[in-house]
Amino acid sequence: SDNESKVKKPVREETVPYTSPIDFEALKSINPDIVGWIQIPGTVIDYPVCWRANDNEYYMKHSAEGERRAFGAIMLDGANSSAAEEHLVVLYGHHMRNGTMFKDIVRYTDADFLNDHKSLSLFFRCFYTKNTIFHIFPSSMIFHTSLPTFSARLTVSPKKCTVTL
Repeated sequence: SDNESKVKKPVREETVPYTSPIDFEALKSINPDIVGWIQIPGTVIDYPVCWRANDNEYYMKHSAEGERRAFGAIMLDGANSSAAEEHLVVLYGHHMRNGTMFKDIVRYTDADFLNDHKSLSLFFRCFYTKNTIFHIFPSSMIFHTSLPTFSARLTVSPKKCTVTL
């Protein structure tokens, strides 16, 4: 009857376990400090994220493979947990003249670029977040005499993030 077709049947919800598109087991065999992955579509930012408890220096001068390299690696702030469970997640990386690492961060000073590239994805072993870059603000640049770079910082909170230049 018509009445039966108008009655909504209860929807059965199922929880599907999260499976990361990033092979963290393979990355762990390369370096156990690799805890995540960052991607910003339309930029070169597509890198592993490294972490050491209370240590924001090591990955300034070591690659994600753990080798001493001037360009360093993208790193999760040492005050965060390795699972990035905090409300606020801070990531650091060098701004490289050759266009790698966080070089594209400076492009967010252009309003058109910001509007066209608002999506930022962070992948971790047990979860994934898709965030919206909603604001940038300049900060003091850190120049290293041996590196033609400065550092950039991403601050990510649920669904929104701020780029600090």
